[in-house]
Amino acid sequence: MFLLYTTFADKIQQKLFLTSGIGFLILTAISGIVYICMQMSEGYDPQKIKWLLHMHVFASLYGWNLCGLSIICRFDDFPIRLHSITVICIHWLTVIVLAPLGVFYGGFAILAIIGYSFITLTLFFSRNKRNLVDE
Repeated sequence: MFLLYTTFADKIQQKLFLTSGIGFLILTAISGIVYICMQMSEGYDPQKIKWLLHMHVFASLYGWNLCGLSIICRFDDFPIRLHSITVICIHWLTVIVLAPLGVFYGGFAILAIIGYSFITLTLFFSRNKRNLVDE
């Protein structure tokens, strides 16, 4: 289904955000399955795979949910005046790397807060291209 979607769906800005959300959803599914398999194995130590659980949580709560929410909230407001690929890359970096590391190291937590602030301000408070033309 994902291959059909990426191949045949219209190439519009919303598709980039939807594709990113689907990527987070797939990552969440895989990390959840891996976590369950590791939990059922012998010698399971929750402290050793705590990083995986944190990555799973951030990918689901702040990954695909934020992608979907941005599309729902700004459905009639696309195209948003922003460089989509940059915002999506910062979103992935923040969710998959900075936030999980921020649980263990304070410096990464500060970087994650900055990343989430940028993403939130950009997705929910930037102006769209149509409004700029009307002014």
